[in-house]
Amino acid sequence: MIKRGLKRLLAVAAVASMTIGLVGCGSGDKKITKYYSADEAQKTKALVIGDYDITMDEMALYAMQEALTYGVTSSALKDDSSVETNKGYALSLLRQNKIIYNVAKNNNVELDDGDNDYINKNIESFKGKISQEVLDAYGITDETIQRVFEEQAMASKFQNDIKNEMGSKIQADLEKQYKDTVFTDYYYMLFPTVEIDGDSPKKDSDGNYVYVSDDKKAEVKSNAEAAMKEIQAGASYETVADKYGVTDYSRDDTGYTDGYGDDEINKIMNNLKTGECTGPIEDTLGYAVIVMVNDNDEELKTNFISYSAQSTESDQFDKLQSQWLATIPVDEVNDLQGTVWADFDFKGLVKNLENCGAITTD
Repeated sequence: MIKRGLKRLLAVAAVASMTIGLVGCGSGDKKITKYYSADEAQKTKALVIGDYDITMDEMALYAMQEALTYGVTSSALKDDSSVETNKGYALSLLRQNKIIYNVAKNNNVELDDGDNDYINKNIESFKGKISQEVLDAYGITDETIQRVFEEQAMASKFQNDIKNEMGSKIQADLEKQYKDTVFTDYYYMLFPTVEIDGDSPKKDSDGNYVYVSDDKKAEVKSNAEAAMKEIQAGASYETVADKYGVTDYSRDDTGYTDGYGDDEINKIMNNLKTGECTGPIEDTLGYAVIVMVNDNDEELKTNFISYSAQSTESDQFDKLQSQWLATIPVDEVNDLQGTVWADFDFKGLVKNLENCGAITTD
């Protein structure tokens, strides 16, 4: 998946032979630098993506979207590197949208009335932010805006429909998989039998834990047994942990049926009810007393399934999107036509947007 922040080489142009002039923006002394007429922009090829020839009007439109979406200001463009980074973002997005649009078109995706209403509202919002002088300065016509926004909408619709369908199936599969699984909240109270070095278990030069003496270990086990009895008698586990000085070694934790450890631990935990505690269970680091806080946390189960579904969906969708993007080979250098995009004044575009109030300066 191509994301903002990954390297993207953008293609927008300002050829040496272009006519540069100044037109008013209706905001006092601030002026708009003009780069292209509509005819010049539509005849200046800047990039090739498969069978698509991308001309300067479309390139400039994507550059505007980049600047507007992320609020890029001229003061933030401190050097050539920052300029090229933002140009790269815009180019990467253009490539991605164009390729996904091509896949969507080949899959017979069509825009319905609702989609067209959404597109028209987006266009209205976009044109409401940018003065006509700025659009004219880059030769961007209403026809170009309409076409680009429709292509972007089709690419987005195609991806969203696939993702929603994929997500629904994954969610349903996980709900079926965990239908009979019980999720729990418990408190794990550890009475250490290892020496503590600062906040961590102490280890020797070979990396092995350093344990306390046998007499000390017996004392630790006795404390664990006493703590368990106090909790069983009704004492708060937090109070008991504090009393025996093991709060720093203890934790709130979660689990689910047969997911706690070995068969013996699973059997104990599967049958532990809310408010009950068990132990002492000898662990690598000491003796554990476990208190069941909630033996059937439905909210935890719902959240676990939802998170797992989202994670699985994201991984699967990224792989699928990579397959789509591979349908048109990309040559990040040779796909660019001449020096058109290299010469494009992105910072000048940002200043034009600032001069018309489309972008608020720092």
